[in-house]
Amino acid sequence: MGSRQSSPSTGTDQTPTINETTHQQSNDVHSTTTNTTTTTNTKKKKKRPPPPKNLQGFALVEYKCRRTKQIYDRCYAQKHSAFVSGTELQDAKGEEIVCDDLFDAYRECVLFGMRRLREERGLPPPGKESALGDFEEEIAED
Repeated sequence: MGSRQSSPSTGTDQTPTINETTHQQSNDVHSTTTNTTTTTNTKKKKKRPPPPKNLQGFALVEYKCRRTKQIYDRCYAQKHSAFVSGTELQDAKGEEIVCDDLFDAYRECVLFGMRRLREERGLPPPGKESALGDFEEEIAED
């Protein structure tokens, strides 16, 4: 995924941090002592600022999904560059990097946003032939 991987958060950052590591060696050559001090950060995550007030409709959905799209776009650009140069984009384990999951996450973000907009506006359910209708069927199957 890249250097910006995140994990589910509970609202506080409780990542152990190593403050100090010292190595002391006594007169005995075979004896080494290591002292490690760890602390836990209890800082609360900063809240994201609310979206600009002038955004409405699909522009608001795009704004809310922008980070997911940026991650997918970076992956796709790297994949495309590798393809053009005749190489295969691989991770540290030597496995091919595939951007499909990132695209699916972006697609779901947009479609859930569109679904929410329809509900807020009181619109009838989408037609089965539409992208949103197909998405509704996918959700119902899961």
